[in-house]
Amino acid sequence: MTFIDEYLDVLYGIESQIVAVYRRNPVMTDYMAMRALEAAIEHYTAKERGRPSRVSGLRDIETEVFQRIVAACDTRLKRTDHETAEKHKPLTVQEVILSLKKVLRSAQFWEKQGGRQNYLQYISIMVP
Repeated sequence: MTFIDEYLDVLYGIESQIVAVYRRNPVMTDYMAMRALEAAIEHYTAKERGRPSRVSGLRDIETEVFQRIVAACDTRLKRTDHETAEKHKPLTVQEVILSLKKVLRSAQFWEKQGGRQNYLQYISIMVP
């Protein structure tokens, strides 16, 4: 089983938060999504090391994406109710970081294929 197969629901959850912000803010760019993903990776890396998160310098849209991603990931870290836990096992911080890095690599790949919103347009098709 590949990483994508094993963590598809996590990757989908992250990308659905990015798409939700993009649909409300059509001026959003791939770069903004990547900055938010990088900030989320920094946030969870600090958390894993027992340090305070020092995410700063994000623009309004980037901040919204970052907050939505963190909220979605925090929910997956804290699965406690039995119904949800049966569907999705709680994640470790390391699994969250790996998932964020996977989404970031996808964003970087699609952004390089051409266009300031190429990644966003691609995932908009994938996420209803």
